[in-house]
Amino acid sequence: MMIFLGAVTLAATLDTAHAALARAIDGDPDYGACSAAQRQTAAAEADIRTLGQINGRNVVLAGVHASCVCGNVNCPWHVLRLDPGKARVLFSTYAFQMDAIGTEKPLPKLRAQAHDSALVTDEATVAYQDGRYVTIETARVRGDTGARKPNDVPVRFAYGASSARLKGSVSLGWYDEYALAAAKGQRLMIDGIASQKKLSLTLFVPNSAQVVDVAPGVPVTLGSSGTFRLHVENGSEAGAPYALTLTIRN
Repeated sequence: MMIFLGAVTLAATLDTAHAALARAIDGDPDYGACSAAQRQTAAAEADIRTLGQINGRNVVLAGVHASCVCGNVNCPWHVLRLDPGKARVLFSTYAFQMDAIGTEKPLPKLRAQAHDSALVTDEATVAYQDGRYVTIETARVRGDTGARKPNDVPVRFAYGASSARLKGSVSLGWYDEYALAAAKGQRLMIDGIASQKKLSLTLFVPNSAQVVDVAPGVPVTLGSSGTFRLHVENGSEAGAPYALTLTIRN
């Protein structure tokens, strides 16, 4: 009871946005490692920026920077609509930086930058649609050259074809990622590889933590339906071009 009263007392001393954030994160499982006092302090010290209004209600971007919830670099960010007596969370993510971009109405697009590795920053662009923020684009950005690669590049088959030729340039940690819709029972195969470096081919199964290593020329029977992601990488620090043929058959 004393902890609850302490939270209420602190919330009463905060401005509307910080108090709303305190209530929003109080039961958030991502803050499970934070004590009640740490959650209160995290809310009180959060970076709050106004984004605009929805139906007369202010919408803010809140950046939380507390050691009990942040990773080595990335911390929680929340978009909150300040409804009377509470806050509706429109979006949450982890990033080291998040900013408004553009001038869309009623709310601007946002760009989140998250640390992936010493080489790569993950970048996500989100937009307000149908009452909430949704991710509309993701990409990876190299810190040394500024080069960008989109995630989930769709595999496009010509009409009536079951194979597609994929081309790019990859290195260790700087992979290409392709997305393809397929059905349970279909067989996926990679062959026709042209590359001076040995490629690593990894298939990520939709809605699962399952990962499948794909061997060239060996069909993989898919155990589920959905959008699969194929990572193409090599073990060299230097980038090398490649080409390969991806085939999906019943």
